[in-house]
Amino acid sequence: MTKNTFLDVPFAEKDVAKSLGAKWAKEQGKWYVPEGLNIAPFARWLPKEIHDEGLVALGRVYIAKSVSDCNRCGNSTNVFCLASDGYEFEGMADWKCFVTYSNVQQVPPLLSQLLMDVVPTYRPDYSSTQGRTLYMNHCDCGAKQGDYYLHSEPGGAFCPMSPREAEKITLYQINLSLRKIPLCAQEHFSDPDYIESHARRL
Repeated sequence: MTKNTFLDVPFAEKDVAKSLGAKWAKEQGKWYVPEGLNIAPFARWLPKEIHDEGLVALGRVYIAKSVSDCNRCGNSTNVFCLASDGYEFEGMADWKCFVTYSNVQQVPPLLSQLLMDVVPTYRPDYSSTQGRTLYMNHCDCGAKQGDYYLHSEPGGAFCPMSPREAEKITLYQINLSLRKIPLCAQEHFSDPDYIESHARRL
């Protein structure tokens, strides 16, 4: 069986990746480096690893809400993620970088209970793509909504490409007795950050 290396290629850079030899996997909806091709030129698109430890949400922490079309039934469904006004990784802090989090594996008990009470459709479930249990969104039809499209595809629910798209996102501030919230997750940030500047805050 061939071993391909999947990439996180923004739509705007797909032609560059293709010119370097990347191929499109229709079933997975991702670009990949075919086995045997030098992976070095593709380093900037290699998926960020999910941090098992050392990642901490700083400042104000939010539950972000947006909408997306269900990948099974096609209906519009509410989707959620965690976000914060800053983050820390392995002791290096950035208090001014707005961050959303995907592929969340673990959160503190207080936050876990809050998510269960407030957004029951965003809950731990097994991802066959990741091969692990993660917090995942669920449509009313029961279908799991993977985080890749929501966070990494331009125009995805938490990857707005314009102020208008970001205005569809609502940030609900979480009030917990925790100054820092440790997470096992993957962080996302962008420049310009339309979510920080144009999402509604409640």
